[in-house]
Amino acid sequence: EFDLVVYGATGFTGKLAATYLARGLPGAPKFALGGRTEEDLLALSKELGAGAGRPAPPTVVADLGDYDSLLAMARKAKVVLTYVGPYEEFGGEHLIRAALDACTHYVDITGETPWKLDMLGRYEKEAQDRGVVVVQSAGLDSLPADLAASLAAESLASDDEGPPTEVAVMWEKLNGWVSAGTLHSGMYSATHHAPTNDYSLAPGMKQTPKWAAQLLFPELHLPYPMSFVDTPTLVRSMHLMFPKASVSVTEDMAPSVAAHFAVFAADPRMVSDSPLQALTSGEGPPEWMQAKGSFTLEGRARRHAQGRVAAVRIEGRGDPGYGACAKYSVELALGLSRPGGPAGAGFLTPALALGPKKLQQRLEAAEHGQFMKFETFFMN
Repeated sequence: EFDLVVYGATGFTGKLAATYLARGLPGAPKFALGGRTEEDLLALSKELGAGAGRPAPPTVVADLGDYDSLLAMARKAKVVLTYVGPYEEFGGEHLIRAALDACTHYVDITGETPWKLDMLGRYEKEAQDRGVVVVQSAGLDSLPADLAASLAAESLASDDEGPPTEVAVMWEKLNGWVSAGTLHSGMYSATHHAPTNDYSLAPGMKQTPKWAAQLLFPELHLPYPMSFVDTPTLVRSMHLMFPKASVSVTEDMAPSVAAHFAVFAADPRMVSDSPLQALTSGEGPPEWMQAKGSFTLEGRARRHAQGRVAAVRIEGRGDPGYGACAKYSVELALGLSRPGGPAGAGFLTPALALGPKKLQQRLEAAEHGQFMKFETFFMN
């Protein structure tokens, strides 16, 4: 019935995703708004239809505490994309279970690695057997970094000389904000689980120190605050791409992140329309910040025996954790809904669900080519 159901559509990021879809995208995907409160869904549907000058999108009522309603919703869609977090706390497992039973692909934007590890252990084989793709962390955690790393590794390995031995991601610009919801998710995971290691999502992969990969960027490294979420995803991608390889993986940020943010934060609207309210209201950053936000990162891969480096630079428009996140998670989900879209089955990483190149092409085409830019090059 639908290519995609956006679940949690009345939440902050869910509404951004629904708005992006309601504007009309190439191929005219059929989508529905999903959530637990019919009144709120109908109000949003009416608002989106009026704003876009189009028919109001359909709605589907389902509650994470009511499995039958989740299964009924999943059976209506090719893909369910959910923004309802913290995922473990709110019963996200029930929606994964319903998607598997309905043979419907599933996408979320969780950054809860311990929960991801639990879901992987419980449902990986069933997802593979049913031909279902489960994609977790398709938001700022961890799609951009995963895509940069996977594209660089794939580019290096295209010479058939073997896999990379070192893969690194460096953030150069990250102009955006956080919300109370994001902080809530982080606090829940931190207070309910012991920390996981970088190889937790890649069982059987030989662990390799980060320092080898860090040498790919000779400039000063600063800790990237969310590397503890992203790096296990990047390591899993390397393990799925090169099952027998041992790859050193790291994610860091350059001092330029702080310099760019200082300029970004000097906007007078930081006072007149402050994002600080997002930390107390449950909402995300104001519209001006979502529009002005931007991000830049670079992935590099090297085979140490050669020293040749493949690099992929990504530049994106929009607040990376909200406005941009809504768009790239929707594009990934829509790619899964297309014939021949999935690159496999099981628990796949954001970069590998469609395949790195196919995801790159979708993101390059989004917003008439103005959303994300990619540059691939080699260095000796």
